[in-house]
Amino acid sequence: MKKLLDCFDYIKRYEVHITHSLFILIECFLLKKHNQIKPLLELARKRKKIHAPFSQALAEIFPDFIPPNLNLNLPKILKVVDETPISLLSDFLDHITQKQTNHQLYFHSTPLELSTLLIALLEIQEGESIYNPCFGIGSLFLKLPQTSPIYGEELDEQSSKIAKILCQLSGHSEVHLHCNDILQDSSFRTQEGFEQFDKIICNPPLNTHIGTQYIRDDARFGGIFSKLYPELIFLSHSLVHLKRKGVFLLRTSIFKNQSLEQKLKTALQNKIECIIELPKNLFPFQTHDFCILILTHNAQEIFHIDASSFYLKSGRYNKLTHLDTILSLYQSKSTSPHSKKLKDLDSLFATTPTHSPSLQLHQIASISRGQRVYGGKKDSKIEFFEIGVNDFAPLGFTEHSSHRRQQGDVQKIQQYALKPYDILITLRSNTPKLTILPPTLPHTYIANVGIIVLSATDSLHAQALFMYLLSHQAQNTLQEITDLPSIANLPIPQDFLRYASKFGEFLTLAQEQKDFEQKLQEFKTSLQ
Repeated sequence: MKKLLDCFDYIKRYEVHITHSLFILIECFLLKKHNQIKPLLELARKRKKIHAPFSQALAEIFPDFIPPNLNLNLPKILKVVDETPISLLSDFLDHITQKQTNHQLYFHSTPLELSTLLIALLEIQEGESIYNPCFGIGSLFLKLPQTSPIYGEELDEQSSKIAKILCQLSGHSEVHLHCNDILQDSSFRTQEGFEQFDKIICNPPLNTHIGTQYIRDDARFGGIFSKLYPELIFLSHSLVHLKRKGVFLLRTSIFKNQSLEQKLKTALQNKIECIIELPKNLFPFQTHDFCILILTHNAQEIFHIDASSFYLKSGRYNKLTHLDTILSLYQSKSTSPHSKKLKDLDSLFATTPTHSPSLQLHQIASISRGQRVYGGKKDSKIEFFEIGVNDFAPLGFTEHSSHRRQQGDVQKIQQYALKPYDILITLRSNTPKLTILPPTLPHTYIANVGIIVLSATDSLHAQALFMYLLSHQAQNTLQEITDLPSIANLPIPQDFLRYASKFGEFLTLAQEQKDFEQKLQEFKTSLQ
């Protein structure tokens, strides 16, 4: 990635517009796809100028190409591109648009993780048409299936040009992208009405000035527009093209605006399948709360997912995480501490967003005591390891037990065998002690009778719960708990999943402690 970023910086020195620099770099990748780079490098090796053959090769592949500056060292650029997999381009585009905000391209693309989630939520089937009313530079087109016809509109001509070459680079055979102002009209209006597209994906630009005066009589917008909410223009426009499903990035504040409430209820009645609340600070220079709105026809109920704690800090901004968890909740429509079914559209306006003060531990994890599984009449030969408080690792995963046993009740051992990411707690001392088991267990482990076992639904919940239980707040509460019913009702913050972001740091500290202990032992040995 670093070589590619350096190469991009080099091109920028010779081009006036940032979009031209980006376009020229993508042109080189297009040549790579068509096996045209090595012949050009061979010419350069023979000390022949390659600007003319470079342009000639591009003209045959992409007639609307931009010729590079004659002072550019093309062999230098082509060598880097030749060594870089085309699959890395998505990460590169995400970096220069969302991380290097000085390029002023962040309004023309969507963060990579969010693009990945939006496409997954669409559940695109082979051959389904996909429409984007504001595709920007088209970075998400790199992730779309090649078998799907792509349709789209974009106001900015330079962004549109980049999107078109990205589509060709991605191998999409049917592409219909237009540079157009949707406020004036749709590019996909026919005599019979508006073309319908199977799937719609939309991340509306919030930096767009919306002049609403001349669209008041446009049937597409149905009176749902506001200078404060340009995304509503794109939402309303998209509804006339929606055939099956659409995913939209919106500010959640539109559901709190009383002047828009009735209009939105009318427009979205029986169309909202799901709303997903997103973490804060995902987008450069945006302080708003955002959500994903999933629309279909004849939606019978609204499913609500609170993903506001699914993030990691990444530089100045947050990075959306646990995409599989969000997608699984959406597909299963299962109720959990972070998902629920809303009765109707009224409850969406009444409860977006709502959070109860806290959860209780039993809502997040199953709770049991360690069991004695040996010493009875049903004992037979079986190997297992018993974990007690003395086996708890001071930091990190507990991966060893010194209590190896070779006989026990097989049925009980199978029933009470510990699982990966189980959390073990003992409350017998003044200071509660706890540990967590690793992702894979090399042996069968059983908690002894002095241990309380917490089994979370998945690794994410286990990591978050464990990190919260390590906090001073949780430790102080645990000191006053002596029985199983009390620990079941232990209050847990509604947004406890945010603690999962600390788990990696916790493991790093654990490794540093192990390294220190090893160095200390080596130092002691040297004193002998």
